[in-house]
Amino acid sequence: MLKTLPLKRLKVDRAFVRDVVNSASDQAIVRAVVAMANAMSMELIAEGVERPEQRDWLVNAGVLEAQGWLFGKAMAAEDFLQWLEQQ
Repeated sequence: MLKTLPLKRLKVDRAFVRDVVNSASDQAIVRAVVAMANAMSMELIAEGVERPEQRDWLVNAGVLEAQGWLFGKAMAAEDFLQWLEQQ
């Protein structure tokens, strides 16, 4: 199905990120998604990154983009725009 859809980006679900540091199964799934994304020239982002050790593991596995509480808490669009202007 992935090859027939006009997708440019895949997301690693937080369910696989949550225990990726300690779970061989989650590690295998993430590595497989990284390999698939690379083979299909797709961008890849991991969601639900909450701890530095998750980020480090994902970076070492080839995941170059991530989102989650480690980087910032969810906020309303207006608050984000205000925060962005202050940066």
